[in-house]
Amino acid sequence: MHVEPNPTLASLQDQIEKLYDELAQRDDLVERLTAENKRLREAPVMPFLDDRERDILSRMARHQTAREIARDLCYSEATIRKALKVIYGKLDVGRKADAIVEAWKLGLIEIGEPIAA
Repeated sequence: MHVEPNPTLASLQDQIEKLYDELAQRDDLVERLTAENKRLREAPVMPFLDDRERDILSRMARHQTAREIARDLCYSEATIRKALKVIYGKLDVGRKADAIVEAWKLGLIEIGEPIAA
């Protein structure tokens, strides 16, 4: 005796197989996202300097004084000095030379780049 397969049962089996495939894809995605999250958490944090801070530090790298930078950018000298303290804090350094070297190493400034007008 030959029994015909139940079309409803075959349809259910197909749906179950599709669900297993979707779950496997989701598991793979969760694994990749978890690995990326771990990588980002363990990566060193790169300091962020805004355009003004990078400009000030680039000018310092070209031997401009705080007074000259203040004059060129129409800021007070005190504002430039305060900005430098913020920059030193972001770069975790205590001196102008160290800030310039650290920013250069991180690719935040280039030594010898032209001064923006």
